[in-house]
Amino acid sequence: MEKLTMLIIAILAAAVIIGASADNTVAAAASTNEKEDDGTYKFDNLVAWVQQNGGRVNTHFGITTHQHGNHQVVRGGVALQNIQPGSELLFLPWNIVFGTIHDTPTLPDNKCDVLQSYATEVDAGRASFWYPYLALDTSLSSRVPSVWSDLAIAELQGLPPYGRTAGLTNWYSSNCANDVPFSDLPSSSRQALLAAVTRAAGLRFLPVYDLLNHHNGMLNTECLAVQEGVTLTTTTDIHKGDEIFNSYGGGQ
Repeated sequence: MEKLTMLIIAILAAAVIIGASADNTVAAAASTNEKEDDGTYKFDNLVAWVQQNGGRVNTHFGITTHQHGNHQVVRGGVALQNIQPGSELLFLPWNIVFGTIHDTPTLPDNKCDVLQSYATEVDAGRASFWYPYLALDTSLSSRVPSVWSDLAIAELQGLPPYGRTAGLTNWYSSNCANDVPFSDLPSSSRQALLAAVTRAAGLRFLPVYDLLNHHNGMLNTECLAVQEGVTLTTTTDIHKGDEIFNSYGGGQ
């Protein structure tokens, strides 16, 4: 009886150890998943990828989720330390500017080719050379009018801006997708167009740069295309914690 009791105790102890080990494994996996889902972690991966491919990212520049003026909490660039005017924030060689060909600023003649290439890279997932960049693309959750429901559009009839909201999605469907309705296209194809609408500069996709928010009235950077690539420099003093803005136009 004593031996049987000891055997039962040993079995129970082993079960506890195995259970604890399994719990630790699950906890470790959950921690890894949280890390994978964390925007800061993905941004660090993107910075490393840019640097590995000949680019530069200022260590005083980062991406955070923060209050954007009086509006909702958004993702955008901020100064991690004080940054002086004329400081280089970012340099991207042409080989890591998506959409260009032969490591130059030249774009393909066919816009659909760029968008299809983007969708193909999205489908490739982690196997894509561009994955560190695409991992931060949240274009499918964009709230641009082109993806509003018919009910939402109907609610706003008569309010500016006037006109149809589906011009871009209709163009994409008719010119790049054999007239398949935009809502019926694969998610990677929809993501490609929405990324072009919300992030691209003339169908050039600029890693890191396109994570900044656009604000002409508070613009504090300047983006220039040079022979070697694209540079982003500061135009004013930017204090620690201040948001860093870009522009897709000529605002001041």
